[in-house]
Amino acid sequence: MTVKGKRFVVLLANAVIPLTVGLMIYLTAGGRTYVADLFSNIGIMFPRIQYPQLIRNHACDFLWAYSLLSMLMLVMGKEEIKRNIKIILATVFFSIVLESIQIVPMIPGTFDLLDVLTELIAIMLAVLITHVIIGRFRYEN
Repeated sequence: MTVKGKRFVVLLANAVIPLTVGLMIYLTAGGRTYVADLFSNIGIMFPRIQYPQLIRNHACDFLWAYSLLSMLMLVMGKEEIKRNIKIILATVFFSIVLESIQIVPMIPGTFDLLDVLTELIAIMLAVLITHVIIGRFRYEN
């Protein structure tokens, strides 16, 4: 496998694994959601797990924001700082908007400033880890 191919696989795993773990927490946390109802309607049932409050309330937001930035860096990211800053700002904006629309009563979910803070921390961590991954493969031939 080429260096570019290895880098792609590592960056893809960096985006897909948190997305998948977040989905599994979401589906097994026990709340009634559109996604859980969809799986239930097609006959797929998930066990209910009692997660600690921190995981139940913030882990999915953290993992999905991390995954969003990682996926955008994978798809659009270049090693130029200007482009990465645009991706980071777009991810921050998108995360804040998605959290903020939960203020509208017709949108399911609960707006929480701690969720916004959690998402911002996840984005910063994703930036750091993504740059480490990119740097790891930059000079490998």
